[in-house]
Amino acid sequence: MVWSGWRTTINDRLPEVSTVLPFDSHQWTSLLKTVDRLALLPLPSTIGCPDCADGGSESVTVHFPNDTVGVTFDHGASVASIQPLIQQMRDLASRAPRPAD
Repeated sequence: MVWSGWRTTINDRLPEVSTVLPFDSHQWTSLLKTVDRLALLPLPSTIGCPDCADGGSESVTVHFPNDTVGVTFDHGASVASIQPLIQQMRDLASRAPRPAD
């Protein structure tokens, strides 16, 4: 799992900052149980207008053996059909250290 975002610098550049979030095999197995390919497939690639009002965005991308499925949505929003997966990912991310300034 990768946590990423942008930070403003003195020159108003927005460099991407990312961190790989490690987790143990129990957490990985638990996360895999929440992945529902049939729930992901019908979703559009974008829901709403993520990051339109500088509110941020979140995305879920899952790489399956024969394809990749992903969706981007407003930060903190709910996507009912994949909410268990989103919530588990948020829980894992909340326990991980953030990139240093």
